[in-house]
Amino acid sequence: MIGKVSLKIHATLSIVLAFCAALLLSVIIKQDHIKLDTTKERANSLSEKTQKVVQALKRVPIQITAFFPDDHPHQALFEELLQDYALLSPKLKFRVVDPDRFPALAKQYEIDRYGLVILEAFGKKYKLGTISNTLPSSDSFLFGAEYRKAQEELLTRALSQMESGIQKLICFVSGHDEPSLKETAESGYFLFSDELRARFRELKEINLSHETVPKDASLVILAGPHADLAKDELSRLYDYFKSGGKIILAIDPVLPDEGNQVMSFLLKQGVELGSDVVIDPAGKKAGGDFLISIIARFSNHPAVALAKEPALTPLARSVRQAPNIPKHVRVSELAWTGSQSWAEKNLESLEGGKFTYDEGVDPAGPIPTAALIESLEGTGKMVVLGDSDIFNNEYFGKGGNASFILGLTDWLLGEMPVIQKTSKRMASTLSAQNEAFIFYLCVVFAPTFFISLGMALNFLRRRYE
Repeated sequence: MIGKVSLKIHATLSIVLAFCAALLLSVIIKQDHIKLDTTKERANSLSEKTQKVVQALKRVPIQITAFFPDDHPHQALFEELLQDYALLSPKLKFRVVDPDRFPALAKQYEIDRYGLVILEAFGKKYKLGTISNTLPSSDSFLFGAEYRKAQEELLTRALSQMESGIQKLICFVSGHDEPSLKETAESGYFLFSDELRARFRELKEINLSHETVPKDASLVILAGPHADLAKDELSRLYDYFKSGGKIILAIDPVLPDEGNQVMSFLLKQGVELGSDVVIDPAGKKAGGDFLISIIARFSNHPAVALAKEPALTPLARSVRQAPNIPKHVRVSELAWTGSQSWAEKNLESLEGGKFTYDEGVDPAGPIPTAALIESLEGTGKMVVLGDSDIFNNEYFGKGGNASFILGLTDWLLGEMPVIQKTSKRMASTLSAQNEAFIFYLCVVFAPTFFISLGMALNFLRRRYE
């Protein structure tokens, strides 16, 4: 009899102790933010690069304020990401604010949309975008681990540059009726410029007709000029290139006898801008028209290493390696349209919407639409694109345009991704609802079930003994 009582007491104590241990473990995990990442790619953990960057923060404390409404699909994921960052360094503090609940704070930080992040340090405020609002198209809206890694890339880069005290300057050439960086209409460059700011870039407009390129400029972009550049403007641009500067020129198709200065300038650097417009049946099949050309193939050059998906150029001209290349440069073609495309030479026929391929006159596809000029006498680099619409709000988020353009800018700035990109088949982070379900299942329901079962068996055993 004593043995049976002892056995019952031992069983009861074992169940109680198991319950207490599970409860204690859960409390420790919740308080210390311990997280098990069982994915093969460590999808839900910060990368080694991020850990080194955050742990090396020594200059001053950095405050991160993220503005997300409570019901935003990325709010919980971003807050969890910030928690992981904060655990690595006492220099890093964060808060997540609902701008609808705290409009005065949102006004203080000049928040005009959800998903903006403010980094504060050195008495200054730096506004970053997030992947959720800088790449708004449906095929770029990321969730789970993919979103986490994309956002980690932006944050780690910004923190690294803040610690170094360097914010790279990108200058946009103006004065030729180029699209505005602030314009939110389809023709504007707001989304592209916002993505650059999200990557901790400083943006500035310059007019080469009366000013030189700033000495601290890391990149100069001339996109979509509606007038030819004067010789002195091109001379200032070339001086910057010779001094090791990095340049992107996006020059749209023009009518005959237009844009001769830019064409002559590039020809002297080994690149031939075609007096043509690319016609591509693949663009029509993709739901557009024949004037939308699809960049179907990229070279193996590291400048386009991140361009994995076809890009869409709505109105492009050919950009070829010239027959005669000067000895001071190396020229590489970077991207081509498909084999069914051609470069239409009869530009006047395009106005009436009538065009046909003329063998022996129109160059047949694949047609090169992007080229790179590299100085052999210094570190200057110049990317030439045959279309500027790829930068605008209507097309920047379509297809592989964003990864193509942002990959080019990162490479020119000497900043390839600090975070290894993850597979789209990667497991996603658990949602808050799933975490709560697992918690109550393991800590409450399971122990309660087994305790109740033990008590019921004990009752039945005593009844029938």
